[in-house]
Amino acid sequence: MLRAHATWMYLDDGTMVVVESGRDQIGRTVLVTVTKVLQTAAGRMIFARLAAG
Repeated sequence: MLRAHATWMYLDDGTMVVVESGRDQIGRTVLVTVTKVLQTAAGRMIFARLAAG
């Protein structure tokens, strides 16, 4: 389940990227730390959080 402040986007290859607490960063380029990668029948999902600093 996605949290209220998470945001998601799709890469050109269809990979879904979910960033925890990323809602306030929409429209900006930010560094993230990948926390989990899932391969499903529908494609790949990457979960990340904003990088410290």
